[in-house]
Amino acid sequence: MIGITYDPNDDLFDVALQRGDDILDHLIYGPRKFAADREFAELSALEIIDKDGRQHLLRLRDTLALPAPH
Repeated sequence: MIGITYDPNDDLFDVALQRGDDILDHLIYGPRKFAADREFAELSALEIIDKDGRQHLLRLRDTLALPAPH
């Protein structure tokens, strides 16, 4: 995930994702409910209910930690 923003003028959340070289946007129009699930001090999931009652669940995870190149 690159980031998530809220645009109050258009009343939408924009979730920006990267897959390979492609950047994808997932737009959530008319958010009505928003909840965050935290484990300790880290955010693990976001739930957004849109104006039509659809649930958008974003589960977050740490990226794979690889050893430094030699």
